[in-house]
Amino acid sequence: MQNKKMHKVGQIHSPRFRLVTHRLLATFATGMVMLGLGAVKVHSQVTPELGVESLCKLHFEACIEYIDVEKIQSSKVQGKTPQSDTQQSVSGDLSVKQLEELARAITVKVASTETWGSGIIIQRQGQNYLVLTNQHVLVPKEQYRVQTSDGNQHSATVLQSTRFADYDLALLQFQSPNRSYPVASVEIAAIKTGNEVFAAGFPIEAKQQIHQGFAFVNGKVSKLISRAFIGGYQIGNTIDIKQGMSGGPLLNHQGKVVGINGLGKNPAFTNPYIFKDNSTISDAQWQQASQLSWAIPIQTFLQLTFVP
Repeated sequence: MQNKKMHKVGQIHSPRFRLVTHRLLATFATGMVMLGLGAVKVHSQVTPELGVESLCKLHFEACIEYIDVEKIQSSKVQGKTPQSDTQQSVSGDLSVKQLEELARAITVKVASTETWGSGIIIQRQGQNYLVLTNQHVLVPKEQYRVQTSDGNQHSATVLQSTRFADYDLALLQFQSPNRSYPVASVEIAAIKTGNEVFAAGFPIEAKQQIHQGFAFVNGKVSKLISRAFIGGYQIGNTIDIKQGMSGGPLLNHQGKVVGINGLGKNPAFTNPYIFKDNSTISDAQWQQASQLSWAIPIQTFLQLTFVP
């Protein structure tokens, strides 16, 4: 098997989250991870002791390390005290309070001149950060700002080297030399209908265009489709995704990203339920689909972005 030289990923020092890094072995085992919405082939080394999965990024010089959040530390976060470990499920589930604090830490506001959406801090390398969001959040020829959980705003640029074709995905990059931020963990296992999920983002009041603050809401996965709508949308859920929450994370009970929100209920002006071959769904199916919000599976991002 061919050896590959990997760079060591930087370490996040955060009062709320513990991120542990390790040097990757030169040789990785190749495996197929079968997913409910397809299969993704990854080169990975799993270290059970650390709860770490390292996936090799196609367009970067280093590996991206997604860290499972083991616990929320006892330090106060924005005036709130996290619940104790005794209140956390032995299955690894986080309490709703812990989930909200985690979501607040990894979710950013992606702003242009007159509007905004949401995004997910998906990778850190040194002082450089990557934010995953929806392509439709980005206004062409605009300058972008990323607002992190501490209220700081960072100038951001679109990562042009990564192309997502017809998928409603985009990557932004920003720098933070003086402050470290937590990075999202992703779930590569299959999501199932009936699973409870949580969405985070920064909704816009449609009439007055005023800032409504951070939103954290829950719902359930209602429908999974194997054939994606235009943009890559496959996860139908009962959460009411508001304008401005596009690009934000869809999380499971472990605080891992399972999807990227981007399509709300009851679309008014367009037909988003079109497949790549330009076919669409029936009127009866439209009635069902329009009662749900839709997310792009995180597996789609992994398939498009990581080494097969």
